[in-house]
Amino acid sequence: MLGVVSDIPTLIQQVDCLVLSSLWEGLPMAILEAGSYALPVISTPVGAIPNLLENDCGYLSTTAQFSNTLDFVTDN
Repeated sequence: MLGVVSDIPTLIQQVDCLVLSSLWEGLPMAILEAGSYALPVISTPVGAIPNLLENDCGYLSTTAQFSNTLDFVTDN
């Protein structure tokens, strides 16, 4: 956990995907930021997230299926 950070572009360029395993969300800025860098997103289908990740813009997954989804994203 990094806490509050200000250099988001540098961090995003160092990762393969964004994983958001929240049980409750509204409209998470982290997903919008990841999308602006074409970073694959794996998230639970809560709040407005399904609307953000529709049309093949990300991967919706239950927490039980996260490891399978992560394997798929990293392998492809």
